[in-house]
Amino acid sequence: MRTVAVYSLKGGVGKTSTAVNLAYLAARAGIPTILWDLDPQAAATWYLQSRTPEKLRLKRLIRGKTPIGELITATDYERLDLIPSDLSYRKLDLLLDQYGSDDRRLAELIEPLSEDYGLTILDCPPSITRVSDNVFHAADLILSPVLPAPQTVEVFQTMVRYLARQKIKGVKLYPFLSMVDRRKALHRRQLDGLRDSIRTLLETWIPYASAMEQMTLRRAPLPHFDGRSPAALATEDLWRELRVRLAID
Repeated sequence: MRTVAVYSLKGGVGKTSTAVNLAYLAARAGIPTILWDLDPQAAATWYLQSRTPEKLRLKRLIRGKTPIGELITATDYERLDLIPSDLSYRKLDLLLDQYGSDDRRLAELIEPLSEDYGLTILDCPPSITRVSDNVFHAADLILSPVLPAPQTVEVFQTMVRYLARQKIKGVKLYPFLSMVDRRKALHRRQLDGLRDSIRTLLETWIPYASAMEQMTLRRAPLPHFDGRSPAALATEDLWRELRVRLAID
């Protein structure tokens, strides 16, 4: 099983929509996939129309008293399951401090999922905390959406420096440009110039599109309800790039 974290230190960059769309495309491609919504805003849970269990038992999970399988819910899509989130996830940092012996507790919890899934996707909150440290140790690959603007590029470089300081070397970090509007001169310049400064920048970029905003209204992955839109087709290209780097057959 491979684990992908969709992570950015900055919010509002298309992180959750990317996580949901990629999870859907992976499942559609025949890979048993589970998306773990780690964000207390629970946007991925909302998109996939999941109902969070009345008692999420997050504390018991972290303590090892509840098997992770008891938190899994099915979605409307074949081969795609979800571990839903709710506001209790705002306490996840505290629980990891109390009951996680090191920054590998999340990796330990994910490991049993390999019995049933070929891919785990983590939708991560936009922060550098104990949760993100656990994510960095658990993921095989971090996929990071970057807006084509100098400020968000600097935010990405902050994450690169943080990973280096923490000596987290096993994870591969791949940024991609998100919410690109080619009508803007700045966005066009960034498209042309960033490949020289960010060596691992993926070829695919996701356009800014109203179709992506429809995900909130339809509560469904974009490729499911508007598969021919430019944003959906770009997301499929992103999935193909990701699949090659994960070496998933």
